[in-house]
Formats: sequence, structure tokens, C-alpha cells
Amino acid sequence: MEQNNQEFDENKVDWYQTDQGGQPVVTLKDKLMPKAKPVIIVVASILVSLLAIVLVYSAVKYFYSTSDAKKIEQDTMLYIEACQSQKDVQKCIDNASPQLAQETGNKEYCTSLTGDRYDSCLVLSALTSHLIDDCKGIQNIETKNQCNDAITALTLPLNYTYEDCSDYIDSNNREQCQASWVFDTMVAGDCDHPQITSQMCEDGAKISEAITKRNPDICDDITDILLARNCIELTSPGDRDFDNVDADEETRQGTSDTDSDSDDDGLMDGEELFKYNTDPTNADTDGDGYSDGEEVLSGHDPLK
Repeated sequence: MEQNNQEFDENKVDWYQTDQGGQPVVTLKDKLMPKAKPVIIVVASILVSLLAIVLVYSAVKYFYSTSDAKKIEQDTMLYIEACQSQKDVQKCIDNASPQLAQETGNKEYCTSLTGDRYDSCLVLSALTSHLIDDCKGIQNIETKNQCNDAITALTLPLNYTYEDCSDYIDSNNREQCQASWVFDTMVAGDCDHPQITSQMCEDGAKISEAITKRNPDICDDITDILLARNCIELTSPGDRDFDNVDADEETRQGTSDTDSDSDDDGLMDGEELFKYNTDPTNADTDGDGYSDGEEVLSGHDPLK
């Protein structure tokens, strides 16, 4: 008999667990494997898909970030080239980034600047984009808060609520916003808000009647001194828009007695006339492309 010299290989042998009779027993692993295999395939497919999405997103983000950087560089170079024809070339070049940030509302034009110039640039960008998030990068806390409140004022809806006023950081701005809302609401006869008492509701009705009839005598029935004074101003040649300019002066200046900011430049008529000496009927008094309000907010002179 020939001797079989082939080595024994246990990997080629089927091993089973057996019962007492020596019969193969199907293990838990044998039962689960047919069911687990499709699950493993599905999970693997999902992971591959997610990886592909991440790779595509990263590529797209890199492409657009690179494209934006190139566009900003190109726009800046074109602006600088155009400055060569200006009287003050260096001043024009220095204003390139802020001007482009204001025109586009893109704060990325400000990245090459530092210090106060960087903060001013972000303010100009935010005033165009109307995005409070653009104010967050401002380093000077006071300027940042002013930027926040300016954008809050610009984006405050016409039908704003008492609660909307909490978006103001400066307590004076917040309280003024709340007081204006309470006054307008009580005069309109809407007395459901907890900030409006029954007495305020009654006074509001009297103010509304006095305005409608243009009769300041009705204001005498209002017990609250401040409300009575406001009532008289609203029914006589007073300061109906609370901009510190009375009706007679508003007529002489050609401004509105019902709109506190006649030229919509961010400064009240009284501020323009008595504080900054700017034209309350011209949003850009010095004609340099920046509104009076933008220049004041960014620390520039609105007359130069």
C-alpha cells in the first residue's frame, strides 16, 4: 500500500459542532451570516456614498473659495488701475477695499486691512449686506455694538414687536425702541400687550382723538405729563416725529415732520442740523459716495 505523504491542512476540513449522536449542529454564527451579509453591504454602500459626498463638497468649497479670492484680487486691481486717473491717487487706492466692501456687501474685501480701517470696512460691508454677522469680526467693542444696532435699525420690520427691540445692544436704543412701540401701539388702540396698562390704553385713545380732530385741548384730560406733552406736540406745530426739529423749522428746511430721517441716511434731521451740520435733505452731503450716516458710524467726517 502506498503511503499518503500529503500534509494535513485543517483549513480544508469542514468543522462542525456535533450533538451527542454525532450529527452536525448549526451554530448561531451560521444562522446570522446569511442575514448579516446584506446589512454589511448596505452599510458599506452608505459609507462609500457619504465619503463621496464629503469629497465633492470639499472640492466645490475649495473651488469657490479660490474663485472668490481671485475675483476679489481682480476687482481690487481694476479699482487701483482706475485710481490712476484720480486727483489724489493714494487716497483713492487706500479707499479701494472699503469702497468695494460697501458696493458689494462682501466683507472679504476687508481682509487685507488692520486695526480701525478693518473695523470701518466691516461696518461699510454690513450696512450694505444688512447682515449682523458681518459686525462680529469688528475688534473695537464700541464700534461692534454700534454696527449691531445700526443693522438692527435697518432690518427692523415695519410691524416690529416689543420683543424685537431686545436685539439692540445699547440700552438707550433698546429703551427708545420699546417706548416708541408702546406709544404707537396704545395710540392705535391695541391694548392686549402686558406692557400697556388700562390707563395707558385710555390715554392712547385720547391722543388718537386729539390727533384726528387736531384739537390739543383734548390733551388736557391726560394725567401723564409726558404723554400729555407728546399729545400737544402731535396736534400742534410741534415735533411730531421726535427728531428735535419743530414743524416750523421742518418747513423752512424742506424736511418731513412725520419722518425723523427725511433723507434716509441713518441720521435724524435734528442730528444733521444741530450736531453734524450736514444737509438733512441730502443723504450724501459731501458727495463722496458714502452716506452721512455711514461716515459718522465708521468714524469719518461726513463733510469731507
